[in-house]
Amino acid sequence: MATIKQQNGFTIIEIILVILIIGILAGLVTNAFGGLQDDARDSERKTDMQALASDLEAYFSDFGMYPTPADLLDTAWVDDNLTGIEQETLVDPKGNRYTYTTTPSDCDNLTDETECASYVLTSDLEEDGYGTDDEDSNTADLREDSLHNGQ
Repeated sequence: MATIKQQNGFTIIEIILVILIIGILAGLVTNAFGGLQDDARDSERKTDMQALASDLEAYFSDFGMYPTPADLLDTAWVDDNLTGIEQETLVDPKGNRYTYTTTPSDCDNLTDETECASYVLTSDLEEDGYGTDDEDSNTADLREDSLHNGQ
C-alpha cells in the first residue's frame, strides 16, 4: 500500500496573496506619509516667511525703506542687519531661496526716488492651493501691505 505524504507549508497562491496585500498596504502608508511631509514643509515655508517679514518690518521701522534684493543675497549684510534671521531661514526646506521682489523693482536705496517702498515674498508650495488665496495656485505670497493692513 502506498503512503501519501502530507506536506506542510504554504502554496504559491497563498504566498502571492500575502505579498500583494503587503504591497498594497505599504503603498497606502507611503502615500499618506508623503502628504504629511509635504504639509510639514509647507508649514515651515510659511513660518520662515513670517519670520523674514517680521525682520523686514523691523528694518523698515529703523531705516524707512526695505532692503534691496541684492542685500538679502549678501550673507554678511543679512548677518549685520537682520539679526533675528539665520541663513537657513532664507531658503525653503528643499534648499530653494524664497523669492523677494521689491517696488520699484530696480530700487537701490541710494536716493529717495530709488528707495525700496514695498516687497513681496513668494514661495512655491508642494500642496496645490494649500493656504493661498487662489485655489488654483500653489504659491504662497506674503506682501508688505498685508502686514500693515492686518490681513
